[in-house]
Amino acid sequence: MAATVDPLTEANDALAEIIEATPAKRRGTLLIVDDEDGPRQSLRRDFQGRLRPAHGEDGPTAIKLAQENEIDVAVLDIRMAGMSGIEVLERLKYVKPDIGDHDDGVRDDDTIRQALRLRACDYINKPFDIAQMRAAVNQAMQRRMLESEIHSSAEKVQN
Repeated sequence: MAATVDPLTEANDALAEIIEATPAKRRGTLLIVDDEDGPRQSLRRDFQGRLRPAHGEDGPTAIKLAQENEIDVAVLDIRMAGMSGIEVLERLKYVKPDIGDHDDGVRDDDTIRQALRLRACDYINKPFDIAQMRAAVNQAMQRRMLESEIHSSAEKVQN
């Protein structure tokens, strides 16, 4: 009988290894920005214990959180009043150029292209499937940790 490999299980196992190898004082932080409380709280509960959640209901709050905290991955709602998720992403990239991003919202090809140009890791439509969201966040976190390791190694080589 052939064994099957579950990519979600592999991603969760890989993230657990990264978290275990990360010093307790520097556990990854997930920024969740959505103008609806339900999705914010659902994601906060789902990732609590694995990543430190930081959350806000609008763009200005997200920018302030990014300025005051080390943010590793951001999940952004695309359609919010005042400042869209794309605008938040642009400003987050200015504040934290190496942040890993993931967007969720209504499918719009121009919006998707714009998010990808800004180096978003993924784009998931609402209502989102929590397993798909976990996999996307895990992938973004792995990418963030690998980029951090590469940067640290490059600094060591230069010194």
